[in-house]
Amino acid sequence: MKEVIPMHAAFMLTLKPGGIDEYTRRHDEIWPELVTELAVNGVTQVTIFHVDSTLFVFSAIDHSKAWEQVWNTEIHLRWAAELEPYLELAADGTPASRDLSQIFHLRPGAVTQE
Repeated sequence: MKEVIPMHAAFMLTLKPGGIDEYTRRHDEIWPELVTELAVNGVTQVTIFHVDSTLFVFSAIDHSKAWEQVWNTEIHLRWAAELEPYLELAADGTPASRDLSQIFHLRPGAVTQE
C-alpha cells in the first residue's frame, strides 16, 4: 500500500504595524473548537511563518476544497473577526491575502509501502 501524501496550500497575509505580538498570542491560545473544525474539513496541519509584516501560512490538506470549506464556518468567521484588528484588510473588509503556488516539494528519506 502506498503512503498517502497530503496536498499543500499556502497563502500570505499582511499584519498591521505592531500586530505580531497579539496575533501570536491569539494563536498560542487557539480555540479547541476551531482546531476541530479545521480537522473535520480536511486541514491536517497549519504552520505560520513571518518576516516583518508578512505572514506565510502553510498547510497540509486532505483535498483541494479544505480551506474553502473552513472559511465559511461559523467558528472560523468568529476567529477571523477576532484577528481583524491585527491584519491589513482588502476593500471588501476581508483579510488581504494572496495564494502562493507550490513549485517544489521534497521529502528526503520518505518511504512508501507497496
